[in-house]
Amino acid sequence: MWNSPRQTSAGGKRYTPAEIAALLEPLGLMLDALRASAPVEVVTEPILQRMETGELVFATHEVFVALLDDTPVPAGGHPGYQEALIAELLDQCCGLVELELAEAGDDPAAPARRAAWRSFAALCGEHDAHGRRVYPLIEHLELIYDDAQVHLCPLLTADVWQEMLLGEAGSVAGEFLWDYDWRTEDFLEKRTVGQAWMVAEQAGTDLDLVHRLPRTPAPAELARARTHLRRLVAAHEREA
Repeated sequence: MWNSPRQTSAGGKRYTPAEIAALLEPLGLMLDALRASAPVEVVTEPILQRMETGELVFATHEVFVALLDDTPVPAGGHPGYQEALIAELLDQCCGLVELELAEAGDDPAAPARRAAWRSFAALCGEHDAHGRRVYPLIEHLELIYDDAQVHLCPLLTADVWQEMLLGEAGSVAGEFLWDYDWRTEDFLEKRTVGQAWMVAEQAGTDLDLVHRLPRTPAPAELARARTHLRRLVAAHEREA
């Protein structure tokens, strides 16, 4: 289960494949890239770049188990590296959307935009007074939401997609992430002079939780993690 900001409960939220489609879309590409390149060349979040390849793959497996299964939310919440992986995958999905727009804006396949729309539509809508599903973030665009090709609408520009996926309010990111404390590198810098804990306490940040890295998996654990992630990618591709 995941500690969702919008759907809070003692046990957390279990997400559907449609809700996490935007996370699954770049997953296969990331796994492929990690076979040939180190994390520092594949991901952009600094906390993820500090990992070894096996650690990053296993951490990604942990995230999808938390999203899709009934595993209880850890005491204190999810560690920063798991939240960073959500942000990383959403950022990569946004990059794929921008690539589609640049190369073939009207391509009916448009897998990244289709996946991004599936997540946005499943997570970010609200019901109005008439019981209709509406999306406050893009309501001004006056889209026809039940159009099967709505994700191809030219009004959905790269800037709009970025706001839909990564924006501060009403976005897909806001359905998964409470904050971005793992990016607060100044905590780590101040720690060397004994100031980090004081700054973190004032900010209400648990440094141990936010900045710790995952454990190194055993070879058998890593193999199972890779198999699990590949199955998720294959299921997502069949659904698309």
